[in-house]
Amino acid sequence: MSRMRWMSVATGATALMVGATLLPVAGGGTLPGPGETPVLATAGRPDRILAVGFDRLLLTGMPDPSERAPAEQATCVTGRDPVTGYDEKIQFARVRFSPFGGGGFRSRRGGNGPGWQHDYPSADCQILEIMRYVTLVDTDSEHHVVVEFGDSAIFRYPFVYVSEAGEWFPTDEEVENFRNYLLKGGFVVFDDFDLYGRRGGDYAVWESAMLRVLPDLQLVELDGTAEIYNTFFEISDPHAIIDMTGNGQRATYLGLYLEDDPSGRLLGIANLDQDIGEFWEYNARGLIAIDLSNEAFKLGVNYMIYALTH
Repeated sequence: MSRMRWMSVATGATALMVGATLLPVAGGGTLPGPGETPVLATAGRPDRILAVGFDRLLLTGMPDPSERAPAEQATCVTGRDPVTGYDEKIQFARVRFSPFGGGGFRSRRGGNGPGWQHDYPSADCQILEIMRYVTLVDTDSEHHVVVEFGDSAIFRYPFVYVSEAGEWFPTDEEVENFRNYLLKGGFVVFDDFDLYGRRGGDYAVWESAMLRVLPDLQLVELDGTAEIYNTFFEISDPHAIIDMTGNGQRATYLGLYLEDDPSGRLLGIANLDQDIGEFWEYNARGLIAIDLSNEAFKLGVNYMIYALTH
């Protein structure tokens, strides 16, 4: 199926509370119920209980966001300028690229647009709000940007997100710039593309592009024991999150490595047959169950925390 060999890998684990469900958290220990004293302080803000609602976040020990002053309300704007909008806050960087055929994407909501902007900007704003509430990362919903594979501005951001990589046909300049980005410490998440794809070859297109970027690239199929799934939340089974691409396939999470050894530096993640950005956006629109969007948010938090700490 692929010229790149897939491997399997495993690691360890630990707990956070989402809604009324006890969840694992990297670092060990368990979290208290509302009003109780934390037994052990672990990563992020473990003394808080998070409930992701359809239109707001509720946290113990904090005011309801709807009760804040208007200036403090979370807003979702159309991306800051990647250069002039740069500041000390952590930003979510989405990559814009020219899709084949000049577009080729029709959203499930009936609109037209290229795949790179699928779920934009709502998904970007939502994951940043989650990061702001449950971690100590200095960010907010307005700190998202749009960059390009060939732009030097990409080096400002340790984490980049790519939607619908099955439409990605990079130029030679983009290939070289993106290669340098990854080799210098950048981390990428590829999301919302399929093994076979609605167009019949998402994976093949992405593989061809990545082999140009990193000819020695090795893919490792990850499960819940991989370090990245235990960096903040413990996600024991990422495959339990249903597939939002609508093709009925079981999601596969591929780690991107330069060598066969999965203990080496992880350059990125490919969410194959999965679309976590759709969960993020649909949570904002009230179109998906809380439990499902919680799981997708946990993936996003772990991906960003891993990129910031490795």
